[in-house]
Amino acid sequence: MKRLSTSATLILKLFVPVFWAVFFGSFTAAIFFFDGGNPMIKNMYFKLGAIGFYLMGLLFLYFTLWQLRRVEVDQEAFYVTDYFTTVKIPFPLVNKISENDFLLFSTLTIHLHKKGHFGRRITFIQSQQKVNDFLRNRTDLHVFFEEK
Repeated sequence: MKRLSTSATLILKLFVPVFWAVFFGSFTAAIFFFDGGNPMIKNMYFKLGAIGFYLMGLLFLYFTLWQLRRVEVDQEAFYVTDYFTTVKIPFPLVNKISENDFLLFSTLTIHLHKKGHFGRRITFIQSQQKVNDFLRNRTDLHVFFEEK
């Protein structure tokens, strides 16, 4: 099996959101329990803003980093994991694969014909070199890739 996703997936999916939630959750809780001399901290709008910032950050992390998956491939299927569950997705279940380029990285999204364990779309940050090496040997899989 060859891994197609980047090695940073574990850090981005688990460690960053947990660190962010614990750090800013503690900060938000401290705002409510801290009774210092700073009038800004006593202001209810500041406290509500801190809660809003924390909740918006959690939503952002949920819809971005938490949706990332680790993807491996062999000669007959993709293997997708969220580090708790691993699912085998045979090639015939794949509808297409699309690529999104961002400034520092690019993601691949595997679109399935039917909803699977992780939904109809599986997104991962690709390791460009590993994906290119795999596709060089498997020209039959080029039909899945969407033209830009």
